[in-house]
Amino acid sequence: MTDNELYEVQVSKQFLKHINELTKAAIKVYISLAFMKQKRGQYFTASHSEISTNDFNDNDESYYPEWFGIRTDSGQYYKAFMQLEALKLIKVYRRRTKNGGHLPNRYKVF
Repeated sequence: MTDNELYEVQVSKQFLKHINELTKAAIKVYISLAFMKQKRGQYFTASHSEISTNDFNDNDESYYPEWFGIRTDSGQYYKAFMQLEALKLIKVYRRRTKNGGHLPNRYKVF
């Protein structure tokens, strides 16, 4: 991946309608999830480290965490998810094991 590569990320009209109400962290989280939706399909599983570093590439050989990283504290990061869910821009399916352990969340981006 080079610095001058362009990516086309499809976003919803609903996102564009609410973009002025969103924080910078929420916008970055949404764009990250929208890109993953294009790569992985309508419903997908992603870890928080994948979402926050977002190298825009599923190829392990070219990893650029500084390119579109979400650099914020954890409180603002999780508030971004809550803000996106409240505006119905994303749906988060929080999953657990039978013993109550955490599994990676599943996401749907509208």
